[in-house]
Amino acid sequence: PYLADALWLSSPYPRRGRGSAIMFGFLSAQRIPVISTPMTEPPASTENTQPADSKNRDVETQQALRLHRFFMATATYAACGVLAQICAWLGYLPRWLPVWWVIGFALVNGVFFLMFRSGRNLRLRDPSMTEVQLVVSMFAVMTLMYYADEARSTFLMLFPVPLLFGVFRLRLYQMARVGAVSLVGYAGVIALLVRNHPERVQLAIEILNLVALSGTMGFVCLMGGYISKVRTELSRSLATIRDIAHLDPLTGVFNRRHLMVTLEHEIQRCERRMSPGFALCKIDLDHFKAINDTLGHPVGDEVLVAAGKCIGDSIRDIDYLSRYGGEEFVVLLQGNCSELERTVCERLTSRGCRFRHFGTCRSVSPLEWHFT
Repeated sequence: PYLADALWLSSPYPRRGRGSAIMFGFLSAQRIPVISTPMTEPPASTENTQPADSKNRDVETQQALRLHRFFMATATYAACGVLAQICAWLGYLPRWLPVWWVIGFALVNGVFFLMFRSGRNLRLRDPSMTEVQLVVSMFAVMTLMYYADEARSTFLMLFPVPLLFGVFRLRLYQMARVGAVSLVGYAGVIALLVRNHPERVQLAIEILNLVALSGTMGFVCLMGGYISKVRTELSRSLATIRDIAHLDPLTGVFNRRHLMVTLEHEIQRCERRMSPGFALCKIDLDHFKAINDTLGHPVGDEVLVAAGKCIGDSIRDIDYLSRYGGEEFVVLLQGNCSELERTVCERLTSRGCRFRHFGTCRSVSPLEWHFT
């Protein structure tokens, strides 16, 4: 079934050329046939054309990814706790240590979890808090190493593990900083043992372990930094491909394909009663063919670019703009208030009447918006 509710409004401006009628289609929670297209995210670099709901979806996706990585890190803590308990059963660790160690890491990770769930991490420079979490994990390993004697080398092999999580986010200098924390921390553990319990330390072996750890951490940092660099380049390439697929190459606004995807999403939100509705406004430039015929297509392209910028500057941040094809643009206005949509279209009409493009030899008469 097609949408039944439609409100026709007549423009207060006199008709010129093919006329300037304005039509609003207020979409309610009814079934509407749409073109099925795979859902993709709009590029974050587009201004005044990306609805606020798309930005919210981007944030939710990133938060879900951060929580997924956090749970992976929590599973690693749990595996380390199991290893600590086995060492305690074998007599290499005090029997009280694994329980208190698990309680401590549960409290610390509980703080991280609350930060992610409440969204407070979004206020930080690094919302993923990767570097902080890695440093905390290093101190957790150092605690076990201090109390382990013969099994100290067992926990020494755990130091490179947290750096693997840094590949998802950290750059080379950040990974080197975390690696330096592990080396300094291990040296500090050995120094405390030499001072407080010298009988539990074989200094020559510990120094050899420290040298081996330095080489291992250096190699892991270099490889992790290289992988992180490749990941960043791939992300930029993916963003470029997404822009090419979603943006009109001439005007820089969204193209028709992305418009169909956005319409499908907005209609689904209306069907789920998550949106009060929206209005569509189709804008056509009158007498555009005359500009191409008299001044040439390059001038016509410049007119289209200027028209897209004019429309984009006239709508709200939560609204949506796309080029439908040729000299036609489509504006998606959030909300179902007729007066609001009329105000926006009146603003567009007034700006369209004032628009002029000055060529090298002559000027173009004021362009007229044609609404349908």
